Amino acid sequence: MNDAANNVPLATSSMRQEVRMLRRLSVMTNGSSDAPRLRFMTEQDLAPALQLIEGCDDEEVIEVRADYAESIDDQLVLEHEGRLLGVTGFEAIEGTDRAYWLGWTFMDPDERTPEMAEAMMRNLFVVLRGRKARKLFVQASDWFSGGLRCSHRFQREVYELAGFVEEFRLDNYYDTREAMIGLGLHLATPQPVDPPIEEDGRAIVSLGVNEIDDCEAVGSLDWDYVDSPQADGIATAIDVARQQEMRAVFASAASHAVGAAQQLQAAGFRHVGRWTDYHEDGLHEEQFRFDLW
Repeated sequence: MNDAANNVPLATSSMRQEVRMLRRLSVMTNGSSDAPRLRFMTEQDLAPALQLIEGCDDEEVIEVRADYAESIDDQLVLEHEGRLLGVTGFEAIEGTDRAYWLGWTFMDPDERTPEMAEAMMRNLFVVLRGRKARKLFVQASDWFSGGLRCSHRFQREVYELAGFVEEFRLDNYYDTREAMIGLGLHLATPQPVDPPIEEDGRAIVSLGVNEIDDCEAVGSLDWDYVDSPQADGIATAIDVARQQEMRAVFASAASHAVGAAQQLQAAGFRHVGRWTDYHEDGLHEEQFRFDLW
């Protein structure tokens, strides 16, 4: 069954509720039914959406095009009088309790204002709360150029206006002198943890280092648990990363994985931050870093 007016597939009562909410978004934005409205992206939106994004960032549009070709599920557009003013979206984080990543988010440089962008974000939150989302995360860059029409600084300011909170900062992450800022937003009131989450002291073993997309010479340590203590291979993985002339290697572990944290720090990684309440309320994702040069 389809909603012909919105081209939104209606498969569940939850999705029907989302459609009703989306119909009210324009009124929520400024009290007028003629205001811009947020709706789910359709195939007909792809060309104008990619054109808008290319006007903002002619490098990132390549990656966006590939992602959209794979799926436009849970991607949305901000529309006014048949014209696309912005795009946004979200993606569920596998293995977590209702945590999501914010998807590709851009606004028409000629139309954007902090107020319009914030309204788009808050309307997106309505959709996410309709999905019973618990928390939303986004990675942001601190790079800024006065010549960039869709600056990262503007995006970060909008995120903060909409309620995102900076949780940690990784200097020289995307490139030298370009940091990654991790921001999070609770969409539901965090619940007390009772009983406390049990610590996991299992040992880990390295599975190698993978280069991180969108970063210059930076890798991520892949690891897995082992049933019995053995050579963990972390030092070897770091040596391989050094031979590949990587600048740094990052690793992460759930906050209850005390065995993993101890091994990472013993190997020279230092703790640099956390995604708070990432897996579930009270269970965070700890961030570790090893600088090679």
